[in-house]
Amino acid sequence: MTVINVMKFNSAEGGMVADTQSSTSLRRYDIAEKVHILENKNGVCLLLAGSGVSDFLYEAATRVKALKFGPEFDPKKTTGANYNCNSVREGADALTEIIIQMKRKSIDTYLQSTFGVDSTAAITGQTIVDGKQVPIGQHLLSSILTAYTAQTQAAQELFSNGFLLAGRDSKSTSLYSVQTQSAPILIARPYSSIGSGSDESDKVLLKFIKNLPREKRTNIPFVEGMEALIRATNASIDLNNGVGGVPTIAYFNEKGNTVLGEDSSRLASEIVRVADAKMR
Repeated sequence: MTVINVMKFNSAEGGMVADTQSSTSLRRYDIAEKVHILENKNGVCLLLAGSGVSDFLYEAATRVKALKFGPEFDPKKTTGANYNCNSVREGADALTEIIIQMKRKSIDTYLQSTFGVDSTAAITGQTIVDGKQVPIGQHLLSSILTAYTAQTQAAQELFSNGFLLAGRDSKSTSLYSVQTQSAPILIARPYSSIGSGSDESDKVLLKFIKNLPREKRTNIPFVEGMEALIRATNASIDLNNGVGGVPTIAYFNEKGNTVLGEDSSRLASEIVRVADAKMR
């Protein structure tokens, strides 16, 4: 349960605000680190945060941040020195490739530990026994195919994840949706919201954008944009049981990425609440 809100303000600035609540079947924690930053020497600044299984999301984000930079970009080379990120899109591609690798590793491990077969056997219906290729029993094929295609309930829950990625490169600012089930999608709107609290946040952010003249929707004042993101997150925290904690507030500009400390984030959130109370 979570909410991630993001907005691009203009050609150089954007912001992201996320709640800090995560939970298990027994406990709730308000210490989740959902916003991750990435900067490189090519002037690319990225903010990313995800909604879904927190450990899966954390590993994917950590692997993106650990990428080394080299002379050529190849999204499939997500380890080692020969990786270069020259744009926000390439960052989204790298995150997608990491997610694919994690999904396939998880599925392959499940096939091996449960059925004693690999992905090739799942596709061909043949496996090796005592050095000989033999057909897999018909009574197992259906279960193996369900596992291979990630249709089990456990796999559906694990892979029901998605990221929002916002950033600036040498061309402009942009927002991407990076889901576990599809290729990166460039977001056309100046904002986006995901997570269980996105229903309420979207109402707040849409109202903010609609009240701007059309020509100003690509040149949103920084303070007004950040205020809208914080207000949207506050609204979700107040309404949604799965959203809570002190919001994480982050932004990027021509100087790079900034993530506010917890006390500063709490103060900013309360300032917006006081301002909204005075307007009622």
